[in-house]
Amino acid sequence: MIVYMDDCLIFAKDDATIEALIKSLNQTYLLEDQGTVSDYLGIRITRNPVTKEIHMVQPGLIDSILQDLHLDSSFHTKDTPAPGILHPDRDGHPREDKWNYRSLIGKLTYLAQNTCPDLSFAVHQCARFSNNPTALHELAVKRIGRYLLQTRDKGLIMSPKHDFRLDMYVDVDFAGLWHRDFAELRDSALCRIGYIITYCGCPIHWASKLQKLNRPQHHRERIYSSLHGDSGTSSFTSFSSGFASTQLPLYPS
Repeated sequence: MIVYMDDCLIFAKDDATIEALIKSLNQTYLLEDQGTVSDYLGIRITRNPVTKEIHMVQPGLIDSILQDLHLDSSFHTKDTPAPGILHPDRDGHPREDKWNYRSLIGKLTYLAQNTCPDLSFAVHQCARFSNNPTALHELAVKRIGRYLLQTRDKGLIMSPKHDFRLDMYVDVDFAGLWHRDFAELRDSALCRIGYIITYCGCPIHWASKLQKLNRPQHHRERIYSSLHGDSGTSSFTSFSSGFASTQLPLYPS
């Protein structure tokens, strides 16, 4: 049984075992059987019986985002979620639309963290200006929406390998936010770290974020300091040390 907040998944060899467990738990807790795992937490999970690929998509959440942004098929789509760096807009025009900026960022963050890692950089940029967004930042969020218009049915495609490897792919830029118009801002000197962690060839954790430190460092040292302070990678460090010499099964035998 897997529990997340007030939701849980129950796996067993037959339905009778699951029904018996639910009946037993119902004596103490109020449970509702909502069917199969295919739409757990809004994530539609399907498996190709031929290729064994696992597909994970969130069309319901994407539809909710597009509805909030008042975007439909009549709008032009975008091939990328962000054209480049999103800078502060100190003297910019105020927002024009009435939709809740922070609410949209929350939905986009959940989407990026679960099935759309390609949104991580764009969403993180927009999230930095949640306190006082301007029309420029509003347009950046809309661009992400226009990108989602043509990728609504896209998500993660995982093809598990039986090598039981835990790998990390990481990169970092050097003061990628720097711009002469904002040279006095501390953020313009920060470096951005991006990484993805895979298990058995499948992505299980990823992020795109700014470093907390802005002093000059060696390339590898910058990577280490960024990852060392990230709660997600810290938990994986302790996790990986526990099964370094153990092969975890991909599927129940």
